[in-house]
Amino acid sequence: MTDLSEDQIANYKETFSLFDKDGDNKIAVSELGLLIRGLNQNPTEAEIEEMKNEVDPDGTGQLDFPEAKDIDQEEELMDAFRVFDKNQRGEVDATAIKHMIRTLGEPLSEEEANQFIQEANPNKETNSIRYADLVRILTTKYLM
Repeated sequence: MTDLSEDQIANYKETFSLFDKDGDNKIAVSELGLLIRGLNQNPTEAEIEEMKNEVDPDGTGQLDFPEAKDIDQEEELMDAFRVFDKNQRGEVDATAIKHMIRTLGEPLSEEEANQFIQEANPNKETNSIRYADLVRILTTKYLM
């Protein structure tokens, strides 16, 4: 996970604490949408539902503070991919993503880029990738 500034962590903690009624560093997953919007993000209801499933895969109904910080990073990545989503369908062109990861930042080799794209499971007909899948891969494997 990328390092957050002390101010960012304090802001997240403050917003989180508004929902943490009993002070146990946990909130109900059902309050996730309100929490994210309290952090000046604007996800769709579908994105919130997807996030709920990601942060609470075992169905406990609880979200702790460290998980909440991860959600903000995921939302920032989602916002970045939305820029490339011309049709607003939650998908980006696999060829464009491959070009970016081969040329921007610390470039990947052709083999590494192909492996990353395959892991993202592009749609064979449209050559597009759901950017929610890209964010999941990035946050669980590359930005831990």
